[in-house]
Amino acid sequence: MVKRRIFGIPVAVIILFMLVTGGALAAYLVMTITGTVTTEEGISVAPTTFSATLKPNETASEIITVTNSSTEDIDVILEISVDPPVGLTVDLSDASMVIPGSGSDTFTIDTTMDNDAAPGVFTITVGVSR
Repeated sequence: MVKRRIFGIPVAVIILFMLVTGGALAAYLVMTITGTVTTEEGISVAPTTFSATLKPNETASEIITVTNSSTEDIDVILEISVDPPVGLTVDLSDASMVIPGSGSDTFTIDTTMDNDAAPGVFTITVGVSR
């Protein structure tokens, strides 16, 4: 009896693998996100840039610290300045914050790649303003 092999792997093993995994031999498509956080005078943020490489159904989170250089409390608004592409969800943990005088607070940026998102490289800008 002749045993058939593909790349040294018995054909029966390959067929079993294809049946069990639904044929998932292909690599995942990835989405690379780069982002910038912009501010106004009197407000600083750290980090000012972030990046992530996502596979389908993955989420990446970045914590941003906002610092108020004034001695008075300030109200800040957080907003995504660029519409994300189809299949990419960008969520901010807060839409606005009160930063205490000479103090700081944090917010989180969550980016999620949907299962049907197109791969590619995308840039997101998040603005912090008064």
